[in-house]
Amino acid sequence: MSYVTYLEQFLYKEINIYYIYVAWFITILSALLDIFSTYIGIRIGLIENNPVGYMLIEHIGVIIGLLPMKITVIIFSFIISYIFLKNRSRAQLIAPIILSIVWFAASFNNFYLIVLFY
Repeated sequence: MSYVTYLEQFLYKEINIYYIYVAWFITILSALLDIFSTYIGIRIGLIENNPVGYMLIEHIGVIIGLLPMKITVIIFSFIISYIFLKNRSRAQLIAPIILSIVWFAASFNNFYLIVLFY
């Protein structure tokens, strides 16, 4: 068997639906943590590096600006995940895991900068 066959067997093995729900729940928590840490950072004088986020924050505020952006990414990822992966496989965990890692890393970076500069 080739490497691709092993990978397909691993990714497309059916899993319990609750694992998928928990993964998306953790993704939502990581997005909220990122918004919270960004809010605190901006309150003490840090600047948002994301150009879209920066524009939204400047025009409509931190919470109201970043929340729709995060919700849009989550909904888009959720829809794409379920359109292309209709069965309950491990592959459906890829999008929420990647989003969670990115947003937890951003939150960690924000809190690090808050502690460093405050």
